[in-house]
Amino acid sequence: MPLSLYVLDDVEQVHDVSAVDGDGAVTITATLKEKADLYGANGKHADSYNNPYTVEYTIVEDEGQWKIIDALVLGTST
Repeated sequence: MPLSLYVLDDVEQVHDVSAVDGDGAVTITATLKEKADLYGANGKHADSYNNPYTVEYTIVEDEGQWKIIDALVLGTST
């Protein structure tokens, strides 16, 4: 079974932060850089990727912590 090493490399840009209709939810739109190295069952490096993408998160505060309740990938670029 292939193994992978995943890293969220960077938050490139936060595009927007906005409240959602007074229900306590907040929407954040940001561009993230994701990296992964994929390894075969033999432990040898098989592949990798470095892919920025834009995502919209909806978060709510729950007992003093912010939690993601929804996420939508809006687009990718290579």
